[in-house]
Amino acid sequence: MSLIVPERKHSLKMLIFAGIPSLIIAIALSLMMHQFAHMAAKKYSCSSESTREINFVNFRPTEQPDCAIASLAGTSSTFILALISFALLIHYPRNLFLASMAFVNATMRLPEILTVFLQIVLHQKANIAVDESTALHLLPF
Repeated sequence: MSLIVPERKHSLKMLIFAGIPSLIIAIALSLMMHQFAHMAAKKYSCSSESTREINFVNFRPTEQPDCAIASLAGTSSTFILALISFALLIHYPRNLFLASMAFVNATMRLPEILTVFLQIVLHQKANIAVDESTALHLLPF
């Protein structure tokens, strides 16, 4: 008699009808939290004259230059959502929404982070305008 009981797997029907909407809702919620963190940080900390605005090549001409604190707030909110969703996923391993949130928040910023890291290692500066490259202006290199 074994003490470890294998977990039941989700059925294909459950994965299609609950998993796909969970993934879509997790993506939407994560993007909304990310944008909300940007807007809140811009409103409360970037409006003063003491913060330095970052000017970069902007591929989206409708947006204003971002400040580094707003970029750090967006990236931090994604990271915090990833930690919270992973912690809750450990306690509720069969919850498809928590699994989707953990997956989305852990992988959402990964391509940008890797690109910025490689550009800094190879060229000593980041050329793309993403949150991570803007937030690096807070560090005195």
